Amino acid sequence: MEEKLKESEEKYREAFERTEIYKDLFAHDISN
Repeated sequence: MEEKLKESEEKYREAFERTEIYKDLFAHDISN
């Protein structure tokens, strides 16, 4: 159980970081 929780937490964090990167990219695209 603990193992699965850690695994999903990593996946969630990866997805979150990815969306943050995309938000930065879009923000730069819009401002230019």
